[in-house]
Amino acid sequence: MSLWAREREILSDLGYTWTEMRWWNVATIAHNLVAVDRQEQQGRPSDGDLVAYFPSEDGINVVEADGARAYSNIEGLDTYRRLLALIPVTEENAYVLDISRTRGGSMHDWLLHGSADDDMSAECSLQTDENAAAFAGEQPPETYKLWRNLTHAATDGSFEVTFRYEDDPERGVRVHLLGTAPTDVYLGETPSIRRAGTGTAGDNRKTLEYWMPHLAARRTGEAPLSTLFAAVEEPLDGRPFIDSVRHLDVSPAGDGCVALEVTCGTTTDTIIVTTDEEPYPERTAGDVTIAGRLGIVRRSVGAVTGMWLFDGRELSAAGHSLAVGVAAYTGTIEAAPRIADGAENDAFITNAELPVGEALRGTWIIVTHGNGFHHGYEIDRVEQADGKTVIILTNDHGLRMEGNTTSEAFFPRRVIEGSNTFRIPTRASIVR
Repeated sequence: MSLWAREREILSDLGYTWTEMRWWNVATIAHNLVAVDRQEQQGRPSDGDLVAYFPSEDGINVVEADGARAYSNIEGLDTYRRLLALIPVTEENAYVLDISRTRGGSMHDWLLHGSADDDMSAECSLQTDENAAAFAGEQPPETYKLWRNLTHAATDGSFEVTFRYEDDPERGVRVHLLGTAPTDVYLGETPSIRRAGTGTAGDNRKTLEYWMPHLAARRTGEAPLSTLFAAVEEPLDGRPFIDSVRHLDVSPAGDGCVALEVTCGTTTDTIIVTTDEEPYPERTAGDVTIAGRLGIVRRSVGAVTGMWLFDGRELSAAGHSLAVGVAAYTGTIEAAPRIADGAENDAFITNAELPVGEALRGTWIIVTHGNGFHHGYEIDRVEQADGKTVIILTNDHGLRMEGNTTSEAFFPRRVIEGSNTFRIPTRASIVR
C-alpha cells in the first residue's frame, strides 16, 4: 500500500533498486503490509485475488484483495486479506480506511513506513521505552536486524503514530490504529534506498545514508493466529482534520467484523465492515444496522446526510434505510469473445439474468477461474443476444475459452481447466 496526498507520496512503496541493497527493497518487511512469523513471502504462484472493487460510489472508493498464496510457505495460513477505502470528508480532506485480516502463523507484524523521497520524523501517542530486543528475536533474519533506533510500547487500546516531513512539519500523515487486541508497538528506522539513485545511477556508497520512519504493530498467539488490524490514515496539511477515531462494539460479534466511528468537526462517520456472505446476517453498532459487507453512515450536526452500502442488501440508521434488490449477481461464463480474436466486443456470455443496458456500467465483475484464482473486469453495459446475456467489458479480458479449458492470452499464459464463475457485487448510496 502506498499513499499519495498533499502533493507528495507520504507512504511509499520503495520500488526496485540496482544497488546491492536490492535484497531489502524486495523483502516482505520493506513493504506496507502484514508480515507473518518474520518470514518472507515465498509462495509460487503468488497472484492475489481481487475480492471486490468499487472505483467510485458518490465519492467513496473501495478495493479488497486476498494474497494468501504469497504466504503458502506458512502451513495453515488461509487468510491474508486487506480492504482499503478512500473516504472524502470535504473537498480538501479525505482519510483512508485500512482493514487487514490474517489467519495463520503465530506472529503478525502490521507494518507501515514513511516517505522514501524525503526525511520524516515519527512520534507515538504512547509512552515508549527501549525494551525492543524482542522485536528481532533470538535468531533474527537480516531484514529484522536492519532496523535502528527502535523504541517500544505495549497497549490494549488504540493509539496514534504521526509521520511528519522534516522540511515541512505541517505536512505528513497521522495513523490511527484501533485497539482490537493486545499489541506491542515498535517504532524505528529502516533504509529508504530510493535517494541513493535509481537504475544505473544507483550508488552503493549512499544506500545507508537515507532512512525512513517505520512502524510495526505486533500481535502474537497460538497458531493459527487470527488478527484484524483496523486503521485510519489521515493526511496532514496544517491542523489535523480528524478529531477522534473510536472502536465500536458489533452485535452480534463475528469473525472479521469491526466497527468504528470517525469524527471530523461536525461530521461523524459510522462504519461497519464484515466478511459476511449471503444471505447476510444483520449486525449492529450503535444505531447503525447492516446486512452486508461494508456500510458507512454519515451524520452532519447529528442528522444523517449520507449512506453507502457495498456488497449488501440493507443499511439502516436513525429511521433512514438504504436497500438494494440484489446484493450480488452470480452465474457461469459460457464464452469469452475478444475483439483481438475477431469478435465485435470484449465480453463474457452467460445464461444468468442481469439488468440490460447501462445499469451496471462502471461495476466490476469478479471472475473465479477453475484454478481458484479471482480476477476483476470493468463492465461497460449488458445486452441480450440469441437468448443469452452478453456482459460487454471496457477492456480486453485476455481469455480464450474452449469447452472447459481457459487459456490466458497474456503472461503468464496459463492453461486452466474448469468452469469460470462470476460474482458482481452491487453498491448503493444516498447523499443529501
